[in-house]
Formats: sequence, structure tokens, C-alpha cells
Amino acid sequence: MMSHSQAHPPSRGIALVIVLWSLVLLAVIATGFAADTRTETKLAHNFAETAKAEALAEAGLHRAILELLKPAAERRLTVLDPPVRFSFGGGEILLSLEDEGGKIDLNRAPDTLLRGLLTAVGIEDQDGVRLVNAIADFRDNDEQRRADGAEDDDYRAAGLGHEAKDRPFEDIEELKQVLGMTPELFARIAPALTVHSRSRRVNRKTASPLVLQALTGVDPAAAGAPGGDPADPEIRDLGADASPPPELGGLAGRGPRTLPGSRSARFRAVTIRAEARTLGGAVFVRRAVVRLARGRARPYRIEAWKQGRLAPVARN
Repeated sequence: MMSHSQAHPPSRGIALVIVLWSLVLLAVIATGFAADTRTETKLAHNFAETAKAEALAEAGLHRAILELLKPAAERRLTVLDPPVRFSFGGGEILLSLEDEGGKIDLNRAPDTLLRGLLTAVGIEDQDGVRLVNAIADFRDNDEQRRADGAEDDDYRAAGLGHEAKDRPFEDIEELKQVLGMTPELFARIAPALTVHSRSRRVNRKTASPLVLQALTGVDPAAAGAPGGDPADPEIRDLGADASPPPELGGLAGRGPRTLPGSRSARFRAVTIRAEARTLGGAVFVRRAVVRLARGRARPYRIEAWKQGRLAPVARN
């Protein structure tokens, strides 16, 4: 007669296997849960650090605006200065200013100035004339095609999904839509262009070598633009703001500077670039174009507000 232990060995083996697989499954679930928890913790930390970096960048932006609103003789930060670095709020901010008046205005510049810019980057003869006329046709409010220009029929014939805007440029990025403009050419001329100066003229004191070459035809190396070599910007470390005065914190202690032409210019547009870095390594860049209007109820107006690309700060 068969014993009880001999009658049921298969069921005991199956139960043991089930228990072992259950333990393995529980271990896998626990490991996955722990990994998800670590990932979510890291994501939350990164989100908090990014938010902190954004807040620091915007704080730097408004500190620059506050400095620009001071009388010219009292300013300690101008468009002629190299970028400044200072500690603030548990992070670090790199701040730089750029005069939009030192650039070529896409809506106001005469044809000869736009032609000079294209010549400066190597677009010669009829190609440059054709592109200048296409730019003029794109921004004017009529449908009269210039010689070698481009109006709606030309955009349709080229198979593009848009026509001539027939209104002023609102952003230099719209220049990419002009018939004949290539991404490579746009990248080369964009640093010299603006839609915010609202002037046919250019401030030579704050113009880049490329703009000066467009104005005068001189070689960039001999242009003599203020600010030194843009490929090797000097960054001044202003240290921590242990006891910052309320007006500018870490920028205090510098002597007053006068912005060239500020006494005669009623309105001015300045690009402020604020790059913030937290102690945790998060980085955020804010770029804004600010128009100053002295003697008015609104002392300034923000005309453009963008998250900037993380790129080296170039000096004029």
C-alpha cells in the first residue's frame, strides 16, 4: 500500500515552484517600484532646479532694467561693458547688454545698407541686388514687384506655402521666409539685424565689426569697434553679494558709466541676456528686448521675451 508522502509529491513540487516564482515576481515589482521612485525624485529635483534657474535669470533681467533706468551719469552697467557675473539667490547670473541701435533695422534700413551687409558676407553683384529687392517687396504694403524682386506670384511659382507678407517685419526670424534667403545666409547676417532700433541709422559706437563693414567697407579686424575680440570675451567675476545694496547687488562698487548717445536719444532699445546657473547645475537663459522711454508714465516696455539659446556671449 502506497504511503501518504508517496501519493502527493507532484503537488508539493508545484506549490514550491509557485512560491518561488511569486517571490521572484515580488522582487521584480519591488525593484521596478524603487527605480520609478528614484526617477521621479530626480525629475522633481530637475524640475525644481530648472524653475529656480528661470527665476534667477528673470531676476537678473530686471536688475539690468533697473540699472538702465538710472540717469546716464550714474549707471554702472552699459552696452559697452563686457558680460558681468555675480552671485545671487543661491546661484550665479551672467549678464550682458546689447544695443539694438548698433544693428541694421530690417524695416528702416536703406537698400544701400542692406546691400552693404550682403556684400560683407560675400553675396556679390546681382545676387545681392535681387535679395535686397525681395526683402523690400516682402515688407512693403503693395503688390508692385521691384525689378528682380519677389511678390506673391513668385512665391507661388516657387512652391512655397506663403506669399509676401506686405507688412513690416515683426521679428528677424521672418527674414527666413523671403524668397532667396537660405538658412546658411540667415545665420551669417542675423547677428547684425534688428527690428527694434526704428532708425535708418546705426550707432557706430556700439556696432559690431560686421555692421561696421556693411557701413564703411572696412575689414572687420581694422574696424576698431569697442569691446575687443568677440571670440574671446572677457568675463568679470564680481563675487558674491553678501551685503548687496538694494539697487544692484553684486554690480555695486563700479564707477558710473555713460552710454554713448544717451543724452540725445529719447528712446533706446537694448537686448538683455541673462544666463542663470544654480548650484545644482541647472541652466536657464532669458533674452529680452527692452525699450526705454524717459520722462513717461511707463519708463520701459518689453518688446521681445524669449528663452535664449545657451551659447557663448559675444561682445561687440
